[in-house]
Amino acid sequence: MCVLPQRWASRGGLVGSSPAMGRLVRQCAHVARDRYPVLVSGETGAGKEVVARLIHRLSSRRGPFLPVNCAALPESLVEAELFGHVRGAFTGASTARRGLFMEADGGTLFLDEITEIPAQQQAKLLRVLQDGLVRPVGSSRHHPLDVRCIASTNRDLQRALDERRFRRDLYYRLTVHQVHVPPLRDHSEDVPELVAAFVERWHRDNPGLDRPVFTPEALRELSAQPWPGNVRQLENTVLRLASRHAGEEISADHVRGALDQCGAEPAHAEAGPGQETRLTSLEREAVFRALELAGGNKAAAARLLGVSRKTLYAKIRLYRIGTERR
Repeated sequence: MCVLPQRWASRGGLVGSSPAMGRLVRQCAHVARDRYPVLVSGETGAGKEVVARLIHRLSSRRGPFLPVNCAALPESLVEAELFGHVRGAFTGASTARRGLFMEADGGTLFLDEITEIPAQQQAKLLRVLQDGLVRPVGSSRHHPLDVRCIASTNRDLQRALDERRFRRDLYYRLTVHQVHVPPLRDHSEDVPELVAAFVERWHRDNPGLDRPVFTPEALRELSAQPWPGNVRQLENTVLRLASRHAGEEISADHVRGALDQCGAEPAHAEAGPGQETRLTSLEREAVFRALELAGGNKAAAARLLGVSRKTLYAKIRLYRIGTERR
């Protein structure tokens, strides 16, 4: 018989009935009442975007929720991506483009990995947050906006401030509200509920397959793991196990085998396959964005990225960037 909870506490995507999750949900509800900026901190994979989406959902804002990964944007693209540009603002800008701030008007803009924004663009971001006005690249006109900014980071912000890689005035502007997402190891009692939620998600994606059965020993093994990749790592592990053992019983040995085969790294590891995959994803995103901003003009995109056309063509082939739409 299945030992997973038949129901689990889920509030806006945050799963778990532990005291830590209860406190987090209450804090999200509290900061959702106004429009001031929020800084969400926490380790990689802990659920910072889920928290940002919950804050937006609990607020009275009716505009869209738009996420942007700041680390995926090369320095030459940050300003145009965030604030937009007019036609002719730079080589390849054959048409005007609304930036993400204008797209998020009336809603929430989620700036993930905010510390990766270069210093010059940090100053411009600060001005937008202070004045509620945005000026597209190449324009002399300022546009009024009603956008709530939620930023996140998994970096040591104090170190970034001390090393002057992040502006203190921008930090103070962003931290009207601060929300910290605890690592999974600090609320491991939520693991069975998270596993149940992930199994249900897997079943929705694969309705023709039977759900697997996690034994009590398997759940204890999962709960005892340190999970340096937090909830995201747990989810990937559960989906992997469910796919391998659809309709079967999953034991503690199966769990240990899956963790060994995926090459799980300890929290102090310098680098690993998952980090390499993430870097590849960021590079692909940067190439895609450059081509989008340049209207498909590869020479202009190469200039935006600061690489040769030969390098750009190689990356396009490597990442199979072509006519796909997102």
